[in-house]
Amino acid sequence: TDEFLTRGRALLAEIDEQGGPVAVVENGWMAEQIGESAYRAQQAIERGESVVVAVNRFADDAQAPEIPILKIDPQIERDQVERLRAFRARRDGQLVDTTLAAVRAAAAGTENMMPRLVDAVDAGATIGEIAEVLRSVFGRYTGGARVG
Repeated sequence: TDEFLTRGRALLAEIDEQGGPVAVVENGWMAEQIGESAYRAQQAIERGESVVVAVNRFADDAQAPEIPILKIDPQIERDQVERLRAFRARRDGQLVDTTLAAVRAAAAGTENMMPRLVDAVDAGATIGEIAEVLRSVFGRYTGGARVG
């Protein structure tokens, strides 16, 4: 217990030295620490230092079920692409552009984004279009760093 408390306090002090919880999330330090911890835990499992029943100890391969491979019919993708094209053709493109611009402005500022997101969906903006607008403002998460 004492070691746990000592290590916990040291970790909190390190977070404080870097500017606090928000700063370590924004600069990617927190994600890096989580990734390193997961990596060390997986290494311990693979070395047998950490026991995971039915994974690295007491596993019975004879009873392991065969997992079927899911194969998607390519026609399903073609049908979905066509439905998306038809959907986009029916909507008011100018209204979609206007509402997506409002989403971008809200994301870049301090305004509550939810009403702008609802407006965009109501106008016919797709999740992909909305996500691309948000990525243009916030960047893209890539395992500890923000890109873009």
